[in-house]
Amino acid sequence: METPMKQIIHNFWTLNQPHEGSPSLFEKNVFAVLDGARNKKIYSRLKQHSRDVYTCLYEGRLPEVLRYAAPYLVELDKDHFTEWLLEEGWGDSWGIFLISSSSIRDVRRHLRRFLMVEGPNNKQMYFRYYDPRVFRTYLPTCNPEELDTIFGPIESFISEDEDPKKMIYYTKKDFELESNVIELRK
Repeated sequence: METPMKQIIHNFWTLNQPHEGSPSLFEKNVFAVLDGARNKKIYSRLKQHSRDVYTCLYEGRLPEVLRYAAPYLVELDKDHFTEWLLEEGWGDSWGIFLISSSSIRDVRRHLRRFLMVEGPNNKQMYFRYYDPRVFRTYLPTCNPEELDTIFGPIESFISEDEDPKKMIYYTKKDFELESNVIELRK
């Protein structure tokens, strides 16, 4: 599928960013949380481009098979990796995106809190919230306290819609979730 990559990249770096004359002194960072289990190319590409800043959300030394399936937090730039990511993975549920003025270290610490959830019979289960299909379903069900917890240092989340010609921009305003669907042009 051909993606409207330039428009998506433009949105990543203009949504929630300080504008000229804005009182905000902090540049916002654009991150992706990528699900290595969706495509083996993700981990391979991250390894190839060592100049990209990325970290695994799992702790410790992982067996190679798990390294390919693990979730990764990547700090994005307007570069070839971001273009590749959108061309190859947009519309194929490779991950979610977020905007934050926090460092990758702080964002990773925050996101790791949500990797495991308690299921039936108190059983610990992996929560693949970084899958856009899960994220789009889960986030709107959160109450104000849960939204505060999930957003933490994150100003906004961005996800592909079921229709890959649309993106969803999520923010939290006055204790409520705001979601705006943005139509993408080719």
